[in-house]
Amino acid sequence: MARSKKLLDRRGEVAAVDYKFTGEEPKWADFESIGYEEYWQRQAKAFRFYTYYLETADMRPWILEWMGNNEYNNADIDAIRKVAPCWITSTVGKLVRMLQRGMPDLHPESDEVHAKKIAAGESPPKPRPVTDFIRSEIRESISIYHQTKSSAPKEEEDKKVKKPVIPPMERLRSKVQNEVISHLDTLLDGVAKVQRDDTATTMPNLDVSMLLRSGGIPARGAKFVVDWLTDHRDEFVAATNKKSEEAEGYSYLRKPQLTRIIANFDKMIEDAKAHGKTTRKPRVKRPKSAEKQIKKLKYLKEDEKYSLQSIDPVALPFSQRAYTFNTKYRQLTIYQARVADGLSVSGTTIKGFDEKKSITVIVRKPEDFLPLVLAGTVKKIDNLVKTLKTKPQPANGRVNNNTILLKTFDKV
Repeated sequence: MARSKKLLDRRGEVAAVDYKFTGEEPKWADFESIGYEEYWQRQAKAFRFYTYYLETADMRPWILEWMGNNEYNNADIDAIRKVAPCWITSTVGKLVRMLQRGMPDLHPESDEVHAKKIAAGESPPKPRPVTDFIRSEIRESISIYHQTKSSAPKEEEDKKVKKPVIPPMERLRSKVQNEVISHLDTLLDGVAKVQRDDTATTMPNLDVSMLLRSGGIPARGAKFVVDWLTDHRDEFVAATNKKSEEAEGYSYLRKPQLTRIIANFDKMIEDAKAHGKTTRKPRVKRPKSAEKQIKKLKYLKEDEKYSLQSIDPVALPFSQRAYTFNTKYRQLTIYQARVADGLSVSGTTIKGFDEKKSITVIVRKPEDFLPLVLAGTVKKIDNLVKTLKTKPQPANGRVNNNTILLKTFDKV
């Protein structure tokens, strides 16, 4: 999930760094001209947008501002300010942000649409304002804050009393409820709003994989989502049997609509299970520093006969190409790295070189040839080596007290 270091841009909107993928923050300035269906579609889009960019803690200031404008007392505001983010449902922050940007608390056509569904023999849930949900969740968060505060140890009473510890799985269950299942609850609301003339392809759906990733839910937390989805999916499957009790509750849905909803739930269950099988990537062993690698390296620092001086051996590790010269046998060795990480050194041996491309060749007149090597580029040295009449042999990586470290290249 992409994260912006700066929450808001200079226009005061959530900084949509991945706007090509998510779009800009949904606007509600035209709420008077928004139809009933478009209202719910835009709300769903806004949920996805805020889930992608924001954590619950990011939205707390908006909730506090909304509370201050809606007759909450200072004690309640202070409770929401201090309560742990895990006890604040992220949906509250998202809905508050939508209201602050102009979203209607309840669409003007809600009662009319509800009446039509009743007249058609359906039993949809009664529409209620968004603020009813917000106030209910805030009330619950305030209650939790006071419970945890009252159960906290008081030093003057008993210094040995420990703070109440929430079991890890309960903490995880709460996090899944706040970050994922609360959004899935809105999915059921969407199912309740389906019209008989809606096409099957428009049936409510959510990207569960994105919700799990953006909510930071570990693999073991996916089980709670799978269980929730399976329970509701079984309910929809039961509704396909016209003699069942579930069939009466979902009688307003046509068979193609019900079939697509079941398919959507199957896909969400599959995605949640896949998240549950996510395994941690194997730890990549960090390479030793160049200084540690060359600690035991034995080499010839200086040779008077050929007027040669070794470079600092710290340049060997991680280089892409290295040149050494054995003064005893007049052998020039060229090492080409096998991988992008370059060469490495272990003890007195150079490692990580390409065995097919790395060679050792005897130089008959080192005093004439080696100055050209020291002054040349990779390409020029390759051309120089081709002029030698001695047959190249495979490099063996060994470095000893007769070996001069001529030069290295970090890029080739």
